[in-house]
Amino acid sequence: MNGTQDLNARVSKNDKLKANENYVAILSYSLTGLKDSEDYFAFKQDYDSNDDLDWYGAYNDQDNAASIIVPLNIQPASVKANKSSTKGYINVRRNHKVRTYTSSGCFSHRYVYGHYTYSFSAKKNIKHHGTCYKLSGKNQYVPVSKVTLR
Repeated sequence: MNGTQDLNARVSKNDKLKANENYVAILSYSLTGLKDSEDYFAFKQDYDSNDDLDWYGAYNDQDNAASIIVPLNIQPASVKANKSSTKGYINVRRNHKVRTYTSSGCFSHRYVYGHYTYSFSAKKNIKHHGTCYKLSGKNQYVPVSKVTLR
C-alpha cells in the first residue's frame, strides 16, 4: 500500500516478536485534564475514494482519546563480550590432557593441558559433568574440579 504499514497482522499479548520483522504499535492516550475554554486540534490519516493517503485536521474535545501509530522494526539482540574474564590454572599433572565438553555435554574432541593458565568467560552447570568453566572465545567447557582460579 505505497509504503504504509500493514495493520492486518495482529500480535496478541503472549506472542513473541521476531527479529528483523516490521510491526506497528498504536499508542492511545486520553485527553482528560485539558481546559474547557481552549480548542485542540489533532491530525488524522485517512484514505479518500481514490485510495490516496490524505491528512486532515480534526477537532478533539477533552472527552475524546487520541492515538499515535508508531512503526517498529525489531533488531536482533547484540551479544556483548564478557569483559570480566577470569584466569584459571589447570591443576593436573604437567602436560596431562583434560577433556573439554560442548555446552550440551558432548566431548568436543579438544583438550586443555595441565600446568597451563587459560582465560575463562562463564560458568555453567552441564548435565553429567557438573559445574564447568567456559574457555574464552570457544565453545569448550572444562570441569571445575580440574581448574584452580587465579
